[in-house]
Order: sequence, then C-alpha cells, then structure tokens
Amino acid sequence: MQDQELILVNTVYLKADWLWPFLPERTRDGQFTVGDDQSVTAPFMSDMEPVSRRFVRLEDADAVELLYKGSELVMWLIVPHDPDGLATIEESLDAEALTGLSEVAQTGLVDVTMPKWEQTLPPADLFEWLCPQGFCAGAGFDAIAPGIFISAALHGAKVIVDEKGTEAAAATAMAFPESEPPEPDLTIVADRPFLWAITHQDTAALLFVGRLIDPTA
Repeated sequence: MQDQELILVNTVYLKADWLWPFLPERTRDGQFTVGDDQSVTAPFMSDMEPVSRRFVRLEDADAVELLYKGSELVMWLIVPHDPDGLATIEESLDAEALTGLSEVAQTGLVDVTMPKWEQTLPPADLFEWLCPQGFCAGAGFDAIAPGIFISAALHGAKVIVDEKGTEAAAATAMAFPESEPPEPDLTIVADRPFLWAITHQDTAALLFVGRLIDPTA
C-alpha cells in the first residue's frame, strides 16, 4: 500500500495441540471430493476409537467440536451431507450461528475422519462486515490524525492442521488394547468441501474461519 499515512496491523497467532491427537500411524490416503464428480487423493487422519465430543445435527450438515489442550479453544468442523452442499451451508451459518453451535450441542461418542491440510487464505475485503459498524471506505478518523480515512481493510490467514501432539496420544490410546471400540453416536467423514471455525469458548470470539475445498491445493 503506497502513499499511506498510517497502516494499522493486527495479528493473531495460534499454535495449539489437540486434546485427543490423531496417531500418525493411522493416517491413510483417501479420496476427497472437490466437486463436479472430481476427487483428489489426500492424507486422512482418523480416531482410533470413538471419542466423547460435542456435536450438532444440522438440517443439511453435521458439526463436531474438536477440543484443543486447555479446552479454551475449539475447532468446529461443519461437513455437508451433500458433497456439493457447501454453498447452502455457508448461506445458513453466519458468525453468530457458528459461535452458537456450542449452545445447542449434545455430547456423545463421535468417530472423526478428516484430512490433513495446509491452507493459505487469500486477503479478503472486510468492509462488508465493518461497514455496518461505521467503518466504511472513506470513514474519517480525525481523532487519530487530521484528514486520514480508511481506504482498505484486508484480512488473510494461514492454517496448518495435522496430527500434532502424537506422543501424548500414544500413551493414552493404548489403555484398552483388548477392548472393542464402542458404537459411535455419530460418524463424521470430512471427505468433501467443508467449513471450519476456531472459537474461544469463554468469550465466543470467532478467531479463524474458513472453507476447505481441496486439501491438496
């Protein structure tokens, strides 16, 4: 951005381990549908056995909460029933609905299979969200400096999702090596485009949100 009087930058950095990590030795290649009857091969992580998690059965999708260590942060996966149903889900879920999933969730045994992915979210124009709050393009901020105004509001992010925290998981995952895993109340296989959101439980703050269309892109 050239010829700017002031650039305000706000950053958020997150590095957190899953409360129940995925074991790398269980990661297997599988097919991820990317749309138009096309698929790509991607590495999929899976639970060794169903885990007690909170989940929500939506009309056109299933949502499951993945806890991070410390339980202050969570990731919600929202997987459409229809492989081509992501657009419908996005239209029905706004920021308030995403952070409100925990209020309507039930707890049960959930078997999760999800891809590993590394995703760079391109810069997005924030004026659509900021303008209703009074922060529109051209809004003046004389209290900061005379004659300055907002000319751009961009947001970008990068996220890496993998098994993280494997050593701690290996010690607890073998607690019942002879028992049969219990029947899950819900099985979620994120093998199609889905939404993900990372929220702070105490404040319901939405820290990161994105869509995964192709885990290999």
